[in-house]
Amino acid sequence: MGNILVTYSSQGFHEIAKKQISAIINVLGQQSDPNTVDMMHNCGLILRDCGEFKEARRKQEEVLELRRKTHGERNLHTIRAMYALAITFRDLGMFRDAEDLMDMVLELRKEILGDHHPDTISAMNNLAITIRDRGRLEEAGDLQKNVLELCKEILGDRHPETITVMSNLAVTIRDRGRLEEAEDLQKNVLELRKEILGDRHPDTITAMNNLANTIRGRGRLEEAEDLQKNILELRKEILGDRHPDTIGAMNNLAITIGDRGRLEEAEDLEKNVLELRKEILGDRHPDTISAMNNLAATIQGRGRLGEAEDLQKNVLELHKEILGDRHPDTITAMNNLAATIQGRGRLGEAEDLEKNVLELRKEILGDRHPDTIGAMNNLAATIRDRGRLEEAEDLQKNVLELCKEILGDRHPDTITVMDNLAATIGDRGRLEEAEDLQRKAMELRKETLGNLHAMPVQNP
Repeated sequence: MGNILVTYSSQGFHEIAKKQISAIINVLGQQSDPNTVDMMHNCGLILRDCGEFKEARRKQEEVLELRRKTHGERNLHTIRAMYALAITFRDLGMFRDAEDLMDMVLELRKEILGDHHPDTISAMNNLAITIRDRGRLEEAGDLQKNVLELCKEILGDRHPETITVMSNLAVTIRDRGRLEEAEDLQKNVLELRKEILGDRHPDTITAMNNLANTIRGRGRLEEAEDLQKNILELRKEILGDRHPDTIGAMNNLAITIGDRGRLEEAEDLEKNVLELRKEILGDRHPDTISAMNNLAATIQGRGRLGEAEDLQKNVLELHKEILGDRHPDTITAMNNLAATIQGRGRLGEAEDLEKNVLELRKEILGDRHPDTIGAMNNLAATIRDRGRLEEAEDLQKNVLELCKEILGDRHPDTITVMDNLAATIGDRGRLEEAEDLQRKAMELRKETLGNLHAMPVQNP
């Protein structure tokens, strides 16, 4: 029964799984019974799929304690419980805990199963994703390349697991700003999935979705929109209108439409996404809150700042309640609210909030994580708007150096920071220096993203 519910949940039928969960937990027998512990393990997986991350963590910690007492630390059932809990830690934004636990899983699997066992490789792959989430992009990429070589050697170039690892590596490469390389790899993934699984397999459509996101990142918005419309139609046909993956495709399309400046159309689509997620996943599911956040951003873009602020305050409160004060999504919600408050001219209040965001990101993600650097950049912009130009310039120079070191000279975020610094230097009266820097940013943007993005764009 538990395995059937896990399948229902993983395929998007969250309500069916959730309705059965309470009944299952109520009828569980003695906790020492192996079947009962197996059922508890499955319940933890279902709760995680349903977005109930805190409850999933409680259930999985209980299972891990029982496994340790019954079987000991080195038993495969115990290690499987550790592996499940590590992924939930990651979902909760507890990246340090997730990394420590997945490290332990990897070492145990190497000792017991060997370096070449598929479960060992799976642990290595998940450890790499956690390292990427912590902002150590180069280290994550190196580990993923190692995993990819092992998969090719053991499973073959065309095995689905090998192709999944290739897909994960492409995302890391994209996050490092090497968009052309990421696109080439994602095209390879897509072709392989079409050949092996067929055009209409969910994994093939996911590969198409990842490629569309990279194409959007490269500024080819019309091409991205066409691909996303195709993805949405395929998901409607194969999974149905109300499947979470279909709604996710609608959400991605709405973002691209917004990027193309059709904000009214984007808002209508985002409202639809939000209503569907409320109905299917519930008001408090992380994906529902994410939809609320996207809608708030579009409303902000349309100039309805008061309405956007109210919605963002609601998003922030929900994130705090469900994910906790220190989860990355909670901190991002705080960052978005600060941007709206800044747009409404309350610069002192915005600066206080941005300082809080920066301190939290430093503590949780580290000084060199891209999100931490983004928070530093936003704070510098507010300091500039408050007229403290020398302080803003010093901070922006620091941000630019970090971006160059971590993301590279040609990453879009590095180029945007260069533009922002040029604006501050111009405000300080050093016009020739500012013009030289803007020209350099324009050339880099043209080389990286194409002529459509040659004009400098300044972050607020």
